Amino acid sequence: MGPFWLRKKAVAQLVCNAIEYRDSKKYDLYAYCIMPNHVHLVFKLLKTEDEIDNPVTEILRSLKRFTAREAKKALGREGQFWQHESFDRVIRDKGELESTIRYVLQNPVKANLVDTWTDWPYSFCKSEFKSDFV
Repeated sequence: MGPFWLRKKAVAQLVCNAIEYRDSKKYDLYAYCIMPNHVHLVFKLLKTEDEIDNPVTEILRSLKRFTAREAKKALGREGQFWQHESFDRVIRDKGELESTIRYVLQNPVKANLVDTWTDWPYSFCKSEFKSDFV
């Protein structure tokens, strides 16, 4: 899946901060998980006045551009940081939303990095969903 730059605490934390900064501005953040070599993000788009053809693509492009620049500074390196492609999908109902959030939160558990998702420092779940997954 790519290099493991996100293992570095400073890099993982700057990605967390960038994701959380955009919450309530670009999207309603439901959950995320920063893994050592990839990121999972679950959000609901907010209505904006901008007429963007694909707001998800633009949000991810902006997030990746900013975090790549800052991570490369922190790592003292140049070149590509993120893979060019991103994978997104539309979640159509509450059941699918819950299973997607569960999948995202369980990533570090399945990778044997922690025993429970709440032990992973680079995970987030919105409080209104948290009781379903603790």
